[in-house]
Amino acid sequence: MYPAPPPHPRVWDAASTQRFTENVVQTLVRGLHNRPGELLITEVGDVVETTPTRT
Repeated sequence: MYPAPPPHPRVWDAASTQRFTENVVQTLVRGLHNRPGELLITEVGDVVETTPTRT
C-alpha cells in the first residue's frame, strides 16, 4: 500500500478569502452572542492557522 500523495495547495482568490473571512467572523460573533464577553478564538484558531498567507 502506497502513502497518499500530499494534497494540492488550495488557491485562494478574493471571493474565497472573503467567504472564509465572513465565516470566521460569523463564528466569533455567534460565540460572543452565546457567551457574552468571551471571544472564543480557539474555535477558529486551527482553521485560520492552516490558511495560506498572502505576502
